[in-house]
Amino acid sequence: MPISVADEIDTLIDGGSIRAADISEIRLRAGRRASLSLDGVNILLDTVCTAGEMASVVKKLCGGSVYAYEGSLKEGYVSPGGGVRVAVNTAVRYTGGEAVRDAVPLSLVFRIPVHTEGQSFPLARLLERRPGGMLIFAPPAEGKTTILRDLVIALSGRRFCRRVAIVDTRGEIDDGLIPPFCLTDTICGCAREEGIEWALRTLSPQVIAVDELGNRDTYCVCRAASMGVPVIATAHGAELEEMLGRREISEAFGAGAFRYLVRLTRRRGSMPEFEVVTKKSDGGIERVDI
Repeated sequence: MPISVADEIDTLIDGGSIRAADISEIRLRAGRRASLSLDGVNILLDTVCTAGEMASVVKKLCGGSVYAYEGSLKEGYVSPGGGVRVAVNTAVRYTGGEAVRDAVPLSLVFRIPVHTEGQSFPLARLLERRPGGMLIFAPPAEGKTTILRDLVIALSGRRFCRRVAIVDTRGEIDDGLIPPFCLTDTICGCAREEGIEWALRTLSPQVIAVDELGNRDTYCVCRAASMGVPVIATAHGAELEEMLGRREISEAFGAGAFRYLVRLTRRRGSMPEFEVVTKKSDGGIERVDI
């Protein structure tokens, strides 16, 4: 982090204006003012980062070797560890039909994981009573990964003691954040589809957990369900109707690969709320009380 940004954040914390634990995002912009996000509220800082500072931050994130992170940079992110993901937004130009990203980023978005304990327990208890696949959805930055991690910890912990395989494509779920007493195996750095297949072939999981599921990944979810292994996943989406309007997700839900669709909402300063639905025997949808 540029010293000027770090100093300004420290001043806000020391002055009591913000709490460090509440910061969920730090956003740097080349030639524009940096900002913080705290529990859904955006705070504009005075510091303006130069292009040189932005390039320096990326180099430090990559441990001095940008080339070693070329694969993830092409996907637009770097995972420096500890569950932190940094989105790297650069201009793109096409050379010979191939997309080439500029070296100097236009913006950098540090997504900082929030540690919770027990917030997902109602979902874990539901899965213990009536096992099945579960898709948790919410708009971006609403805490889906946080809830998924918490749910993995609950299911694989001492109470429920399930073998959970984590397909951690971007190093956000388990990067030193899962306690050592949990029965988890983590597959890192590969595509979700490949990771799910790998877990099924080699890890004999009782549950598979995967973040930010795409429409093309639902085939593997259905395959896992057919083998008796439920998948717990997250996806971007705001409303139930929107999720059911996506053909792949609707088919997975209709086939029972996802037994539950969970709409996650979070009011400022409060615990997350879950609206859970499942499919009735007649094909309709009913709400599940948790």
